[in-house]
Amino acid sequence: MNKDNNKIIIGAIASILIFVINIFFIPSTEKLFHLDLSKKLFYVISLCFSAIIFFAIYQKDKKSVQNFTKYFFLTLFVFSASISLIPIKDYSHSFYILYEKLVVFQTFIIIPTSAIGFYLIYSHKKTIQLIVDKLFSARKPGRLQQKIFGKFLHYNESSETKTDDVVPQKNKQSLNILHYSLFAIIIIISVVTLFYRLDNFDLFSDEAQVTQGAAGYYHTGEYKLWDFTKEELTHKKYNRSRPHQFVVAQSYKIFGISTWSSRFPSALFGVILIIATFLIGKYFIKDKWAILLVIATLPFFVELLFLQRWTRMYAMLMPLFLFEFYFTVKFLTEKNSLKFIKIKENSFFGKYLNFNFIYLPLLLVFLVLNYEIHINTILLFPIFLFFTLIMPAISKNKKYFVIILIGITFLIISIFFPYKINYSKFGFFEINNFQYYFRAFLGYPFSANTNIIIVLISIFSLFIVKNKQFRKNYLVLLCSVFIGLFLFSFILKRYSNFKYMSFISPLSIILIIGSYFLFFKSVFPKVIIYFISLLLIGSVAVHFNSIYNNIYERNFASPAKPSIAYQTIVKNYKKDELIYRHWGPLLYFEGIDKTAKIKNLPLKSNFVQILDTIKNYKSGWFVWHTHNSNNINDTLREYAEIYFTKYNGNAIDETGVEIFHFTDSMLADIEHYKIDRLFPSANLNMANPYSLSFRLKLSEPTDEPLFLFLSNNKNVVNLNFSILADNKWHHVVWYQEGGNINDDFGLIVDGQANEKQQHNSKLLELVKFKINTNFKGEIDDIRIYDFVLDNEQVTEIIKNKDNKNSDKLYVNEIEFKTLFHWQKR
Repeated sequence: MNKDNNKIIIGAIASILIFVINIFFIPSTEKLFHLDLSKKLFYVISLCFSAIIFFAIYQKDKKSVQNFTKYFFLTLFVFSASISLIPIKDYSHSFYILYEKLVVFQTFIIIPTSAIGFYLIYSHKKTIQLIVDKLFSARKPGRLQQKIFGKFLHYNESSETKTDDVVPQKNKQSLNILHYSLFAIIIIISVVTLFYRLDNFDLFSDEAQVTQGAAGYYHTGEYKLWDFTKEELTHKKYNRSRPHQFVVAQSYKIFGISTWSSRFPSALFGVILIIATFLIGKYFIKDKWAILLVIATLPFFVELLFLQRWTRMYAMLMPLFLFEFYFTVKFLTEKNSLKFIKIKENSFFGKYLNFNFIYLPLLLVFLVLNYEIHINTILLFPIFLFFTLIMPAISKNKKYFVIILIGITFLIISIFFPYKINYSKFGFFEINNFQYYFRAFLGYPFSANTNIIIVLISIFSLFIVKNKQFRKNYLVLLCSVFIGLFLFSFILKRYSNFKYMSFISPLSIILIIGSYFLFFKSVFPKVIIYFISLLLIGSVAVHFNSIYNNIYERNFASPAKPSIAYQTIVKNYKKDELIYRHWGPLLYFEGIDKTAKIKNLPLKSNFVQILDTIKNYKSGWFVWHTHNSNNINDTLREYAEIYFTKYNGNAIDETGVEIFHFTDSMLADIEHYKIDRLFPSANLNMANPYSLSFRLKLSEPTDEPLFLFLSNNKNVVNLNFSILADNKWHHVVWYQEGGNINDDFGLIVDGQANEKQQHNSKLLELVKFKINTNFKGEIDDIRIYDFVLDNEQVTEIIKNKDNKNSDKLYVNEIEFKTLFHWQKR
């Protein structure tokens, strides 16, 4: 009776606790209202989960309970993991709502699924203990380590755990051959994913200054920016991540200066990361097949791929930090193995300083190198400080108290005497980036909501499994993920971005997949292991496929082609012209007149000052990237569209770079500009298909042309037609069907097609579209599209005539975007 009563009490406490905790995962009323779900439904489901937990603990028939909970867990886990198999692109609105509902339920089942996982770990603790003991049995250092350090090392033979070799020697050799063959195949795949179309995207964002800095070092050996236009060193120092600049400079020496050679080191370090993860990952999780799956996921991890195909230091940092992390673990947790340093077990050194000193030089080298590459690697310090705080409870070893004392002392000194550490960038819960970094740290290979289930079970397993090596290895992986997550979410005052924590990401994947396999191997039969492996591979494949275009086809971060657009200026530049540029890689200005005066266009620069400056020049250029247009002064952008000749950019081509040319005759004073801005004006490429949509009201017939199209040689093309003068608003669409300048024009009035219209002159490629101020009628809601509108799209525009701010409209849930939109002010 006592045992039964205990089970009832434990089951009741556990089920109530699960219910209470899970209340926090019930989504907000606003979310449920948006998704048309009832909050009561979640309470009922939560009660059902609690009942299952109570049933599992209380039930006497252990086998039937274990089987039920085992496959109930599998069902919940597969449901959660299957969300990752849903492609995240090209959603229709209705499907997106369904997907959101699934994600809500996925979040809601995190705690119950984890709780059932805890029960399964506890009920299979003997099995998991046997598997862990076999994986983590002590072994001598590998052959390579013995060859390098053999003369200096001594090995403790008595510490080895003897295990029966149940696999026949021939089978073992075959498995080894298969293992390393698969490793070689993964390396080849990684080379393909990393180097394929490496220079397809032009240099963008911070690549601009990196290439200048690396070119400066390549030409002169100094860490200063190189001026590609004047082909000389500037006086501006660029000391950021000097090891990376040095490596890129070596690439320039071998391959010459280009987009490809700038990115070659990053891609190369991407391959090195695969190798480093294979070698180091096996040390932490011991399962050689699980580590194969770890490295098999890395070539398809889009967030990592993006950084490994980018000319920045992050790709270089990933494998180097992995080595630093590994050497730190070895140094702290292992006993001294150097022959010439003799430490007695019961001596002061044996109790408090018995570290593996052979790794100390390597640790220090990588520590300095990584710190020089990026300051974020100081994250290693709080990770291992927290790790050493917990280790005494696991190992009963007093040496960790020394590290704790040194760590706290160093922390205090660094606060009072900071060296290269700006503590103003640290805050304590002043920010909350948890939602972003939760996905960044735990969002691969499944979604973060699925991976956290595995990680929580891994934490619980530390209390169940008694193997010290297992506890140490998984504890340090858990510290790296959760301490990093905490610091980036709540302490570091910086905008959230995956690149800042990318060097932790390989450790996170090692932890997740290692825990994943260990749990399923302990609880489920082999067929389920194969199934969940396929599930993981499927998740990786879907993730990669859904964002494939963003890696190889279209640069989502910077959809610009300055290598093409800048040639407009290089080819047409005239001596003494001014070039005003906002950002952009100077490498693509190479070949321009060396006397060219290039000024930087500051963020949200003062328009009046810029106008006063350009008045001192007979002609010049303005250039900025389309996706950065919001950083340009609004008045300047509008002024350029009204008065200057546009050669590249929106409505002209697909380079994603706005290039305007001005002459002194084009400049207008502020007062004229204030009047002209009230009338529509746009730069267009009339050689391409287009549609002109507008609303029109005529009170009396008129022969005046409605619109004017001014070509570059000042010819005027008039587009006019007859329409009923009934003093009522009509909707008109004027379109050109093909890219041929001799094509006829089509006319749609109030949704009905009219006869083809003839234009009275050939249109040149670049024109300035203007409204004719002499036209006797009212015009409003002018929209220009760079394609021919179909009937459904025209109907949607007419339907949305009162939606004055709508530049994005939808037909069958597919967006069609307005290229130019003007309405009466």
